Amino acid sequence: MVELLSQNDMAYLAVAVEVHRSVTKRIDSSEGRQDLSLDEALMIAGLHERAPTATHYVFEVKEVLQGNVRDSVIVSIEERELSFPCSRDNDFDGHAESDFWIESEGRAIMQGHHESHGITTCFELGKSYLLLNERLFGTQSYELIESTDDLWYQLIKQQSSHD
Repeated sequence: MVELLSQNDMAYLAVAVEVHRSVTKRIDSSEGRQDLSLDEALMIAGLHERAPTATHYVFEVKEVLQGNVRDSVIVSIEERELSFPCSRDNDFDGHAESDFWIESEGRAIMQGHHESHGITTCFELGKSYLLLNERLFGTQSYELIESTDDLWYQLIKQQSSHD
């Protein structure tokens, strides 16, 4: 079997819980979500310095498949590339559709390379996503996972170092 994950890669199953368009403006958050922790606020502030036009999605980690154990992860997408609210809600029928495997299609799409970010996607609050290193997995880095029976989730879990 081909190795998909290296020892240093991260792989998280996480739920989108908040979306910010800047350090100070929260666009939306899922019901019952508490305010940002200090660590999350500092992380967003640091990301804002490097990507002031980005939208930052906060995820609560449900399962660490590989990488450092953490409670939350933030994914930043350049605003000029953003689709909000999210219109890319395809899970490829639990990732059983051949286009996902043969054509390497995914939820994310390649954009013109704006600064260092060449991928764009969006996330729906309350939904679960498999978050992977976008430099390695490209358009399949941020896949919607509707159930743990999902084939993409199962493959990544099988190859992960956390059991």
